[in-house]
Amino acid sequence: AQLNYGHGGLRAEMCRALAHVALMCDGARCDMAMLQCPDIMAQTWAERLGPSDGSPLVQTPFWPDAAQAAKAANRDFVLLGEVYWGRDFELQESGFAFTYDKALYDRIAGMQGDPVRLHLTADLAFQSKCARYLENLDEERVASVLSDVKTHEAAAILTYTCPGIRSFNDGQLHGRRKRVSLHVSCRTAEPRDPEISVLYAKILGMVLKRPEVRDGTWVQCQTSPSMDQNPSWMNMVAHCCWDEAGRAVMVVVNFGGDHSNGHVVLPPQVKLGTRSCPVPPTMNFTRTDDDAVKELGAVGADARAVLWDVWSDTLYTRETAELLGQHGGMWFDMKPWQAHVFDLSLLE
Repeated sequence: AQLNYGHGGLRAEMCRALAHVALMCDGARCDMAMLQCPDIMAQTWAERLGPSDGSPLVQTPFWPDAAQAAKAANRDFVLLGEVYWGRDFELQESGFAFTYDKALYDRIAGMQGDPVRLHLTADLAFQSKCARYLENLDEERVASVLSDVKTHEAAAILTYTCPGIRSFNDGQLHGRRKRVSLHVSCRTAEPRDPEISVLYAKILGMVLKRPEVRDGTWVQCQTSPSMDQNPSWMNMVAHCCWDEAGRAVMVVVNFGGDHSNGHVVLPPQVKLGTRSCPVPPTMNFTRTDDDAVKELGAVGADARAVLWDVWSDTLYTRETAELLGQHGGMWFDMKPWQAHVFDLSLLE
């Protein structure tokens, strides 16, 4: 049966139904939520949209009223919208806390860095309401789409360090490759993929547990070509996040199947803690008092920074002027699909 969202009575009943759902749970995923947009309804149903009982046709957006009804029942209720056709922002403005970022998924599946980098230039208020995913019930398993583990690794690091909420599908963390329809009650047994299991254990345990990644300020880093102006830098995607305690992470990924090189520049407003010698934070040399936290752009010209790549457990030091763009910025020469996840701090 099809429900006519042009009928005022039907709309009122559906708002009551959503409010009832809000009393029983913390949130709901709305399937194909953009189908209730007025212009899509009109395009889909045309003259059939008019109520058959003679009541007036309602042509205003449905979701603002529905979201308001749900919030009235449970102020903490979260609406997650499955949204396509570029309607993400419209649905966010209509009351959805988060919407599927299908555009990022498609660009990741395309396995080219430049479209990903350009997509992440969107307004941060919009990005913070995006649901980032590599797999869901409507897509093929990511382990089959990105069959090479290094490609999968680069995609996962990129996707799950972006702002918004992060979504993981059942079986994704174990590397399942066979997509199963929701209409069946069983699935074929598959062995756990040890490499993919380790990959997600590192993502969850070493990256996403960090408060600056989960709740900090996120900014895309500037990337630019090497001195020879070769175009490989366009596959380099870089961003950083930090919190008021001076915890900071910078992610740099060569999202492409060829070697890439180029420069990366950090924004001056990044806040960093200080340490007394260049060793990993696990050895407890990082200060935690507020006086040790400084904005990168406010430190002296001769200051140095420590970059600990938590992904490969490799340590580097660089002049802060280089991080801020001197000589073009930090220069990277990266293998195909290589990724860095740097813990950043100032060297006292």
